[in-house]
Amino acid sequence: MWFLPSCDANILVTGFEPAATITKYIVVVPPFAEEMNKSRKACSEFARQVAKPSDSGTAVYLIDLFGCGDSEGELCDASWHTWSCNINDLVAQLSAENPEAKCTLLGLRIGALLALDCAIKDVNNNQPHVIFWQPALNASQYLNQFFRMKIAASMVTGEKLTMTQLRSTLCQEKYVEVSGYTLSLAMVESLESLRLHELCRLPNWLNVLWIEVGSKSKGKLLPLSEKIIMRWQQHNAVVSKFCIDNAFWQSAEITTAPVLVRQTVDGLSGAIYE
Repeated sequence: MWFLPSCDANILVTGFEPAATITKYIVVVPPFAEEMNKSRKACSEFARQVAKPSDSGTAVYLIDLFGCGDSEGELCDASWHTWSCNINDLVAQLSAENPEAKCTLLGLRIGALLALDCAIKDVNNNQPHVIFWQPALNASQYLNQFFRMKIAASMVTGEKLTMTQLRSTLCQEKYVEVSGYTLSLAMVESLESLRLHELCRLPNWLNVLWIEVGSKSKGKLLPLSEKIIMRWQQHNAVVSKFCIDNAFWQSAEITTAPVLVRQTVDGLSGAIYE
């Protein structure tokens, strides 16, 4: 565990490293707000299972982005650019320490969009692959769901806030507070410009392992996910999986996802590292 200097702040990084030489490393790009808090245990369990085996050469690093968790800064001052710099600065350090090791970015929920954005821009020129855990396909819809928590809370107090009113306040005041998390207008605008379903083609070198979680009654990927995957598979190695496990990022109690972890570990020896 150490603090990474990035964007004039100290960013917390927690590393899980194998006993053997590091030949691969995974940077876990976290989800947002309460989803991040609910995901810590599952992400840590994944990291341990990857790095612990005696024959493992894969390290896993968890990062608290600027203004989140135990890193410095306030969320209201965070930007998509700042978060991207946090990821890129960590990858730059790890690449310098392990120049022959292959990099993969694992993004959960909204973190999948950040992981993919960093991978495509590839500022460190190391051509990382990506792993998606239940990616947020449309950031605008994701934010609307987040904002509805404030709308629901307003009904309890009798205020009866509407989505139009909330967004009007955001535009006027440049900030909005939802359940203790304060987002800037700049961050919202950056997020709402991200839509996986509008991304037609990836760089040829970029491989993707895409995993979604659901109940027994569902049993398959979201229809929009399948469309995106089929489009990307025309030019890239994209492996998709569905597993029956806990949606730990939204569960009432803190839990893990052993099936998801096992599916991911199995996938690490496949197309993602070809």
